[in-house]
Amino acid sequence: MADLIPLNALGGDTPRSTSHRDMRLVEVPDLAFASVAARRGREDACEAKLAGWLGTDAPAVAQYTGDDTRAAFWTGAAQWIVATPYSAGEDLAATVKDAVGATGSVTEQTDGWTAIDLKGPHVVAVMELCCRLDRRYLRDLPAQPATGPVSAQRTSIHHIGCFVICLSPEHLRLIGPRSMAQSLFHAVETEMRAI
Repeated sequence: MADLIPLNALGGDTPRSTSHRDMRLVEVPDLAFASVAARRGREDACEAKLAGWLGTDAPAVAQYTGDDTRAAFWTGAAQWIVATPYSAGEDLAATVKDAVGATGSVTEQTDGWTAIDLKGPHVVAVMELCCRLDRRYLRDLPAQPATGPVSAQRTSIHHIGCFVICLSPEHLRLIGPRSMAQSLFHAVETEMRAI
């Protein structure tokens, strides 16, 4: 029998990271993802049940909410992606399905998405080179980490459809397709080194 070795999205058995001056780009492999879509006519009930599971309101349009143990971001009308640490949510889709019941459809997404954190004082400058987010969105980050919902914007980073989540003024989480993880990391690293 073959001894299989699990690898992260970027191909290593440890998270890849790189630094440039006072900026840091880090792979975040320990996240489980699942999508939630409310069923027709059950949108309010699904949102309420999702909020119960999160322990806070479900995120509204272009928002991310939650904490280090349970979080979600808005992806479309009555649709969200939820995330937990993989160690706590190995069967995340089943857990969330139990929570929302017949009000929503839940699909496992862990193998479909990956997360990369960009940290440092120049995250805005890097994003201005990487994507077409509204500069006001990037410039209007709060002066300190938010305690409530934060912004989660859908954008394209070098032709790769992604979500950019503003966890703090110096910490952005990029959620992108796992199949494009190498390209996403390379694109952001290139622009990080250009500033």
